Amino acid sequence: MRRVRFWRVGALVLGVALAVVWVGAGRGGVIVQSLVSGATLQVPGPAGGLKITPAFSPDGRLTHRFLIVSNMAIADPRNIVEGNQRVVRPRLADARFFFQTDTRTRIEERVPRLAGIVHHNKLGSQLERVERLQLLAGHIARSIGADALLTERAAWLAKADLSTAMVGEFPELQGTMGRYYALHDGEPPEVAEAIEAHYRPRFAGARLARQATKLPAVAVAGLRPGDARRCWELDTTGWADLPDSCFTYTRAGRALLDVREVTTPMVAELYSAPPGAQRIFHRRKLSRLVRTGRRLDLFHSMHDNVHGFDIHYEVDLGPGTIVAADAVVSRVPYRGICDEPQRKIAAMIGQPVDALLRKRIQAQLGGAEGCAQLYDLTADLLKLLTIA
Repeated sequence: MRRVRFWRVGALVLGVALAVVWVGAGRGGVIVQSLVSGATLQVPGPAGGLKITPAFSPDGRLTHRFLIVSNMAIADPRNIVEGNQRVVRPRLADARFFFQTDTRTRIEERVPRLAGIVHHNKLGSQLERVERLQLLAGHIARSIGADALLTERAAWLAKADLSTAMVGEFPELQGTMGRYYALHDGEPPEVAEAIEAHYRPRFAGARLARQATKLPAVAVAGLRPGDARRCWELDTTGWADLPDSCFTYTRAGRALLDVREVTTPMVAELYSAPPGAQRIFHRRKLSRLVRTGRRLDLFHSMHDNVHGFDIHYEVDLGPGTIVAADAVVSRVPYRGICDEPQRKIAAMIGQPVDALLRKRIQAQLGGAEGCAQLYDLTADLLKLLTIA
């Protein structure tokens, strides 16, 4: 079998672990079968919440395979696999039909149709909203030295996919499909990326993922590898949500630049990517659950260009209490500053795993004295548990 990786496979296993009695698996530990040849889009899961996750090749391309988890143990899983295929095939067939239909009309030709979509009964249509957005975006771009023409173009096309059949059927793909259609019609990559990015964060409380930002080239001119002070200043300029989001980006964190040797893996390309550059920022996350008797071990790892986190919690299922908590932090944006809040994970030992734990970790792991990544990774693990 070809080597593939699964989208959030760890989260899938954690998500179903408490919902099934027995995890059925084929040879090799997973059930993997052919789907539909030539699938290019990851569409939302089938109605009913079936536990299906798509598979990707090592280079990040979507394959024609998928993984399912079954709530029964049988010798021959073919019937289960074929049943899931019968559910998924029509879903992908619909998506292909919508895509082919939508691409007959250029994305820029869809903008006038927004006049028929109400944004707010007191604020007008989506078209009026886009007109205001274009004016504001252009003004901001000129004030910071960004490309105003590209910015205004992205703002003008930002909501165009709301009039597409694909988004009409799969509303959660708005922005994502705008990017695909913009690229299909030959729009600049920067415009396509902005169409998708303007929907982030996707929900209240979500943090913006750290990735390559789009500062003007002049802003990073002369940036030397390892220049921690300059990178810190660029961080707080390029990511608006960073100041006071964790200890590193507070005044106390900045003060350590004056009294300690601080190193950083940040490079100029993460602030201002060269023209045409792709895959500048790489991130991998994996969650894993291991149950041994009355002990439940939760693992979550995240590795990217500037972070290397592997966290572990052990829960005694009897009293429902965390009895062990540790983290291996192999890479951080600023070694010498980011190390400070890592010891806070020890405060999780003795905590009851109850419905209020998610709120308590905000003060124990996050905030201006904590570590945003430590908090986010822990919060993601807790979301996967069913807590009474």
